[in-house]
Amino acid sequence: MRGVLVISLLLLTIIILSSCVEQRQVPQQAPQVPVIELAEDEYRKAQAEATGIVHEVVIENLQFMPTDIIINAGDTVEWINKDSIQDNKGNRLLINHILTVEECVSDMFLSPGTSGEYTFLTQGVYRYVSKYQMEDFADDDKPDDRERVLQGTVIVQNK
Repeated sequence: MRGVLVISLLLLTIIILSSCVEQRQVPQQAPQVPVIELAEDEYRKAQAEATGIVHEVVIENLQFMPTDIIINAGDTVEWINKDSIQDNKGNRLLINHILTVEECVSDMFLSPGTSGEYTFLTQGVYRYVSKYQMEDFADDDKPDDRERVLQGTVIVQNK
């Protein structure tokens, strides 16, 4: 009987001690899901590929062709710089343009032979301007570095 009592006390002691031990649960980590972050331009390009078409506006002979354009929401406008002029000495001068589109986060620098694009997602009327400078030399060989501006409009309608 004494043996049963000793065993009972030992079991009771083990139970009491085990309940005093702090139990830690190892936190389970959530499964890793890859996060894909797209830059604004990449997002807009993906949107255009999925929903719209690309319209070209060519910059040539110191003008936009076409100047004004009507597109659907989700379409992209691509401006292509093919601009150059002939100076009074017969030299061909290439013209850099800095294009600014309303609602666009940053300006686009378009050197000759390059292009820039913007996807219009919401309905509205958006003005765009291009500033440029010419290295146009007169007979006195003094540069004409006045800033000049071209203007156009993108009209975005709902589909």
